Amino acid sequence: MKNESIINGNFYMQGFYFDTIVEINIYCNLDKGNEILNKSFDICKYYEELLSKTKEGSDIYNLNNSGENGVNVDNETLSIINKSLYYSELSNGNFDISVQPLLKLWNFKSEDKVIPNQKDIDENLEFVNYKNILVNKNNVKFKKNGMSIDLGGIAKGYIANKIKEYLVSEGVSSGIINLGGNVLCVGKKDNGEDFRIGIQKPFSDRGEVLGVVKVCGKSVVSSGIYERFFKKENKIYHHIISPKDGKPFESDLIQVTIVSDDSMDGDALSTIALSLGEEEGLKLINSINDVEGIFINKNGSIKFTDNIQI
Repeated sequence: MKNESIINGNFYMQGFYFDTIVEINIYCNLDKGNEILNKSFDICKYYEELLSKTKEGSDIYNLNNSGENGVNVDNETLSIINKSLYYSELSNGNFDISVQPLLKLWNFKSEDKVIPNQKDIDENLEFVNYKNILVNKNNVKFKKNGMSIDLGGIAKGYIANKIKEYLVSEGVSSGIINLGGNVLCVGKKDNGEDFRIGIQKPFSDRGEVLGVVKVCGKSVVSSGIYERFFKKENKIYHHIISPKDGKPFESDLIQVTIVSDDSMDGDALSTIALSLGEEEGLKLINSINDVEGIFINKNGSIKFTDNIQI
């Protein structure tokens, strides 16, 4: 289902894909605006059907339900899996798409929030290791029966990139794509100013911002322990699960925001930096060209990478 509006050449459309609200706003010729937006949401639908772990017939559904021979996947699915494996190596296994058995165990979407017992966690940890994802040309298979993957930590960034690619190919020079908090800008605002992207204030109402970053044509992605969580006996259990111990990552950070050219990089690196903690996270992001970050510590302090513009 999509909602749309047109105001003085600004075209806006909203839909629901990837279990999140997707919003696209562009400034362009009145004759093409709605057509371009509709095709942008066709792209969303295409990738949802290709990459969803719950849609029967998708590459990821088929892989997660495959036998010892695995399945052949689309080139784009392969590209995302290979990029995920790259980030697994970069993060020393903190980022791992094979974490799906643990995500299923925790099930943050359930109304009945239950902390899994240690026995179940230990049993499912046996199926979590990115090194047991075997890729041979387009064939992907698992080394152990019982393994499964989830691309939720990187796929939205890839899809945002593809929507931007399409918009630019249609001559759109100003726009903003928002895939449930994965924000990717096309150029500048139609008045020539940089986009001002708000940084969500942790544990506050949606839309309450801590500050803004000014960007032109860049991606802004945040990961935080406040996005999906529950509280028991004054302890917060959040949805970013460690592939190493099967429990929510414990670091000194509440939130990391990554500003980058590529939204897929921002998607993965925001999660990785959060898992590493402030010192190691800052060191990693500062070591990567054209990627900047904002780090919010549990003690309330805010740190920035060396070259960020705010």
